Amino acid sequence: MRLTPLFVATAIYVASITAGGTLMSMFDIPSAIIVVGIVIGGVMAAHTNALRLIRAGIRGSLAPDQARELMHVAQTGHRLSIASGGLGTLVGLLQMLNQIDDPSIWQPAMAVCLLPLLYGCALSTLFWIPLGQSTKTR
Repeated sequence: MRLTPLFVATAIYVASITAGGTLMSMFDIPSAIIVVGIVIGGVMAAHTNALRLIRAGIRGSLAPDQARELMHVAQTGHRLSIASGGLGTLVGLLQMLNQIDDPSIWQPAMAVCLLPLLYGCALSTLFWIPLGQSTKTR
């Protein structure tokens, strides 16, 4: 997996965020914990040697059978990223609806509850999909 395109894509992603507002408005620690925790836990539970395969895949030192296995790890990570983003969004919506009697907090709460979906999509697009695609070229 070549890291230069990943850094370029991440830089464009960050630049587009800062063009429309502040970078700090896009960070919410509980949302990130939900997404990253579910993805790491799910990938490690589904594939016991996932960490070793990911390291080897980033270095580019994979045997053909390891490349196939890494492709399955990447597919699992991709699916879990999207699913955990949706789950985090639902948790945020439930928290927002618990405070439905105060309409002044709806707008900021809606922005925060959509962040897990953004995190899941970004994680999938910037890490798992390129990792899976790099195994297809081997």
